[in-house]
Amino acid sequence: HGEQYVKIHKAFDPDGGKLVTTSRIGDMLDKGKHLVYATELETRDEDGELVCENQFVTFVRNQGGYGGTNEIKTIVQPIDAPSRDPDFETEELVPEGQAALYRLNGDPNPLHLDPDFAQMAGFKVPILHGLCTYGYATRHIMNKFPEKTITGIKGRFSSPVLPGQTLITKMR
Repeated sequence: HGEQYVKIHKAFDPDGGKLVTTSRIGDMLDKGKHLVYATELETRDEDGELVCENQFVTFVRNQGGYGGTNEIKTIVQPIDAPSRDPDFETEELVPEGQAALYRLNGDPNPLHLDPDFAQMAGFKVPILHGLCTYGYATRHIMNKFPEKTITGIKGRFSSPVLPGQTLITKMR
């Protein structure tokens, strides 16, 4: 899981209702040694109105080199941060048990709890779920700007976070 994008187009019905999500594969990029592909999802309500979009980009090690394109057509690009100091910065310690707690969301990937599996995947210790890190950053932004409604957010998971480390969210 290399990137995550969520865009909210309208509020979810607080009383429930039927939602239908459809998915498709977007870009497939041959990065030489590796493969990158996007999974794109649209969620619509009972009237067919777009409620939200999700896109997650998957980085697959050692599966590139098949002669495919490297042209990005559908992957939503993050906005480059301005070249200046952040306006706001928030720090938060990630508890040692955070990966186990996050796993209750239904992600059974052993990379996040099993030290032997983590080492087999090239990490010294189990790493935190990318979406958990994404959630921390989103919450930091929401806490700083509680009067604002976040309608879209894009994150790129460029280096692992370990339980017990301090996450820093810089806002410009």
